[in-house]
Amino acid sequence: YSGSLNQWMIYHAVLLKTDHGNFVLRSAVTTDQVFQVLRMAKTNVFLALLLGVALVGFLTSYIIVHVRRPLLALQGTVGSITRGDLDTSIPVPPRGIVRELASGVSEMADRLRDQLSQMTGERNEKEAVFNAMTEAVLLFSPNGDVQKFNQAAGKLFGLQPNSRFNLARSGISELLPLARN
Repeated sequence: YSGSLNQWMIYHAVLLKTDHGNFVLRSAVTTDQVFQVLRMAKTNVFLALLLGVALVGFLTSYIIVHVRRPLLALQGTVGSITRGDLDTSIPVPPRGIVRELASGVSEMADRLRDQLSQMTGERNEKEAVFNAMTEAVLLFSPNGDVQKFNQAAGKLFGLQPNSRFNLARSGISELLPLARN
């Protein structure tokens, strides 16, 4: 307490050694000024905390809207494509970090759809040629089990589309050794 100023003060003194002798440097601040600085510090800390919470809230909402939701949607469509539904449309966000990934997956699905369509067409052509042949054609494994046959072979051996047949049990004993050769 300063009797000359009639108020509470905070003092700080430092000894200064010089060539001309020792001196004491003393400074004083009223407690009102210190409390004012502390109040300003509290206010600034509170404002910084509010700004931090607002920034975290903004970033969280941005991540949810622009990253998480598009990724979840992309995950769902990729799951559909994996299960064989190639006609699933892939949602491509208009902007954001997921756009490039979704565009790439969409392009891959389009290419896969085109390749599958091309392969199906080629397979159908081969099947048509295979079944149009007048000669009996059998595809069999080394043990004699028939894996595939054309219509002429089906008529010749009396085979149905899903029937099992083995060359050894065909009734023609020379057929399996001839086929193996």
